[in-house]
Amino acid sequence: MTNEDLIDTATYRKEDLVKASAPKAYCTHCGYRLHDQASYCYNCDQDPLTGTAYCRRCGGSLLVGQKFCSRCGLAQAKSSQIHLERFPFAGETPAMQAEMEKIEASGERDKGRFNIWAFIFSGLWFCYQGLWEFGLILIALTCLPFAFWLKLVLIAFFSGCYANYIKYRYLKYGEGFPNLGKLFH
Repeated sequence: MTNEDLIDTATYRKEDLVKASAPKAYCTHCGYRLHDQASYCYNCDQDPLTGTAYCRRCGGSLLVGQKFCSRCGLAQAKSSQIHLERFPFAGETPAMQAEMEKIEASGERDKGRFNIWAFIFSGLWFCYQGLWEFGLILIALTCLPFAFWLKLVLIAFFSGCYANYIKYRYLKYGEGFPNLGKLFH
């Protein structure tokens, strides 16, 4: 998605946003690029503007969370799973999405910017992001009785430098514990 496609909601009035969304270039539910005249998103089975879901087989309307179509009986796939496979960074903040896309575009040669929150909170930050194993190991290493301050600084620096890349690998490939070979190549 280019910068021209993005709409900064802070600088537009509500009327401008309604006019801007009229061409339906992207589905408002999953972000999938659509034809300008599309009335149905083939990615998430929903109306791009209203979010009404439809069955893939018969086109019957579905209620929110309905697992089977009441007209034809087809089991409905989770659109959130389809969405996560296509857009693995969708649940992140815009700044983090941009960082993850930058790492992806570089072919993982770029390890990302320094993350100040991972530097300050180290193991807690990784636990909060869903990387429980790695976060708990960092916390345990920090709590060992020898050379406390040296370990604290080294772990904090490592966390700050590589946190975005480790999170990228977690979101993209599901790695709960970072692959250190990929980290330092």
